[in-house]
Amino acid sequence: VKARPGKDLSIEKRFLAERDGVWVETDRFTTGERVRVQLTVKAKRNLEYVSITDERAASFAPVDQLPGFVWDGALGFYRENLDASTRLFISYLPQGTYHISYDMTAAVAGEFISGIATLQSQYAPELTAHSAGNIIMVE
Repeated sequence: VKARPGKDLSIEKRFLAERDGVWVETDRFTTGERVRVQLTVKAKRNLEYVSITDERAASFAPVDQLPGFVWDGALGFYRENLDASTRLFISYLPQGTYHISYDMTAAVAGEFISGIATLQSQYAPELTAHSAGNIIMVE
């Protein structure tokens, strides 16, 4: 699936692995390795009540299992993990670029498809965007 930015919104998803104390962008992991999902959100105007649904690869298990309010840089949001996705609820998204990240563990070896991350305004559903899908290898 190719990325589809919206008129006022865009979202990009990257995968990072911690190797030798440095986070490196990759799509190949080893079983048990810590994986950081980094979402880059760009908003061209201030928005209220925005949600992000990030469909994750079947191999990835969230490090933080419990739902709750999270501060990531200058942005606060509520995060909940479901069986196949992580959902983020942002009550106020100021204009700008934000990097939101959360950690996973690569639990099962194989080739997996990581779904898209969808960004949508809850008050104006026509304001939506989604990232590209990725193929992930876990050895």
